Amino acid sequence: MDAPRGAVAVLSEALCLARRSKKHMLPCLMLALIPSSLQLVGGHVSAYSLLLGFIARLHSLAREHPVTPRFYDLLLRLRGDADSLSHANVALVAASHLGYLASTVVIVHAASAACAGRHLAVKDLLTKLAASWKGPLVTYLYSTLLSVGYTALSVSLIAVPALNAAAAGGPPFVRLAIVATAAVAAAARLLYIYLAMVWAVGVVVSVVEDGCRGLEALHRAGEAVRARRAQGFLIALALAAANG
Repeated sequence: MDAPRGAVAVLSEALCLARRSKKHMLPCLMLALIPSSLQLVGGHVSAYSLLLGFIARLHSLAREHPVTPRFYDLLLRLRGDADSLSHANVALVAASHLGYLASTVVIVHAASAACAGRHLAVKDLLTKLAASWKGPLVTYLYSTLLSVGYTALSVSLIAVPALNAAAAGGPPFVRLAIVATAAVAAAARLLYIYLAMVWAVGVVVSVVEDGCRGLEALHRAGEAVRARRAQGFLIALALAAANG
C-alpha cells in the first residue's frame, strides 16, 4: 500500500506547488506551451491543406486518359505534392519535438525556482533556455534513439516468433499464440512506460545539473528513481492513461 500512497503524495505535492506559485507558474506555463501549440496547429493546418490538394489531384487523375498530356502533368504534380507532404510531415515532427523540449526546459527551470521560493521573470527563463538547451537536447536525442530501438526490438522479438508459431500449428495453436503474444505485448508496453519515465527524468536531470547530459543523465535518472520505482511507475502509468 506504500506505493499508491507515495504516488498520490507526489501528485498532490506537485498540484500544491502549482497552486502556491500560480502567480509565477502560470505565465511560465503559458510561455512554454503556447509557442509549441501554435507550431503544432500551424503544422497540422499546412499538412491537411497539402493532403487535400493531393486528394483533389488524385480525383482529377482518375478521370483522365493515361495517354493525354494532362495525365502526365497531373502525375508530375502528384509527385511534387507527395514530396511537399513528406517535407511538411518532417517539419511538423521536428517542430513538435523542439517545442516539447523547449517547454520542458522552461517548466523545469520555473518549477525549480518555485520550489526554492524564487520567481524567474520571462526574460530570465529565456536566458536560461538559451544557455542550457544543449544538454537536454543531447539527452532527449539519446532517449528518442532508445525509444525507437526498444520499439523495433519489441516488435521483432514478439511479432516474428508469434507469426512463425501460428504458421506452424493448427487453429487451436493459433489462438494460443494470439493469447501469449497479447500477454507479452502488454508486459512490453508496461516496461516501456517505466523506461519512458526514466528517460523523461533523465531530460530533467540534464536541465537542473550543469554538465550532465546524454547517457550520464539517463544513468543518474535511473539511480534517482530506483528507490521509488513503484511510485514512479504508477505516476507514469496514470499519465500514460490520461494522455491515451
